[in-house]
Amino acid sequence: MRKNLGLKKRLRGANEEDRKKILDGLAYKVGFGKPPVATQFKRGNEAGPGRPKGSKNLLTMLKEEAAVPIEVTENGKRCSLPKSQVGFRQLMNKVAQGDIKAIALYLNIERQAGGLQPALAEAPVLDERDLETFASFASFFESPNATESQSSGPPNDGSHDIGLQTDSLNSDGSQERGEK
Repeated sequence: MRKNLGLKKRLRGANEEDRKKILDGLAYKVGFGKPPVATQFKRGNEAGPGRPKGSKNLLTMLKEEAAVPIEVTENGKRCSLPKSQVGFRQLMNKVAQGDIKAIALYLNIERQAGGLQPALAEAPVLDERDLETFASFASFFESPNATESQSSGPPNDGSHDIGLQTDSLNSDGSQERGEK
């Protein structure tokens, strides 16, 4: 049977010094997230978690490798260039040849560097001729004869009659129904 020590009540009502005294008198409980004291990592232990002091992260190693000069032959002469510059030259040569993947990579690099900005949509400047053209289009489509002149097909000579009902206006304004 478990003995109830009333530990929670004593800890809640205790000040900081009393709390330390109460906890010091208890045995260390081993459980989830609480390994035995003998097997815990000690300070300064090399087997502990983390990166060793003085080691470099990925970005630092990448920058150092990109800055290493290599010998290249350019226009028949040997010269020393950084690896990054040689890599960009090779990329641009592939872009010039039309390699789709190289073009996509180049555009991505250009966009990240801030070289490609979306074009601002500016309103076009309209002059008098443009306004007159718009007015003539508007008047053409507003006229009542515009729908008759916009037939979308060959003229009906009667050879393609399929028996459709049509409505037409007489000269006096009355409506006449007929069969085509």
